[in-house]
Amino acid sequence: AFVHVTDRKPAPLVAGSADFYMRIAPSELKSPAGEAAVLDFLFGIKADGITCLSYHQIEWLNSLRGKMRRPTSPWIPMPDAVAVLQSKASMTELAKASGLPVLPTAFVDRTTWSDVPDEFFPVAVRPEDITTVEPAFKVRYFSTRQELEAFVRSLDILKKPLLVQPYKRAKNFVVHGARGADGTHFPNAAFVAD
Repeated sequence: AFVHVTDRKPAPLVAGSADFYMRIAPSELKSPAGEAAVLDFLFGIKADGITCLSYHQIEWLNSLRGKMRRPTSPWIPMPDAVAVLQSKASMTELAKASGLPVLPTAFVDRTTWSDVPDEFFPVAVRPEDITTVEPAFKVRYFSTRQELEAFVRSLDILKKPLLVQPYKRAKNFVVHGARGADGTHFPNAAFVAD
């Protein structure tokens, strides 16, 4: 079953791959009526669990933990694990502690963007946590300090510093892993992306 959070028609892949389907607008999702509609849908189809594909929805889904009726349970990490996974600073420190090579890193906000060393440019910029910046973004590329400044100034919300690293064109090794609530590890999936 899918609970598709969108204002648009369902994507064919989503609509065609589930016996049960619910569409809800993002503006309704966190409202009491939207929350009740999702909980009623899950209970009505006797869903074993619910998960999501984006960090934007994990916080909302975690807030439903105590409200779900059996047999539905949320299949997502607990809030403390999500906080570590979302934090680019934490991930950078974990990589260093694991012995992985890590690019030089600067953290900038609205007042410190000019502190990025000249040798970093061109740069890749990521939010420390995707939920702390609006408009939300995963990564942006800037070839000059002026482009970086204009971007930082254009942000509507910037709750935490941005992570800035020299841009390196290379392959990206991605590993997806998960484990059950009882600690059982599911098989990892890994791939190389350009």
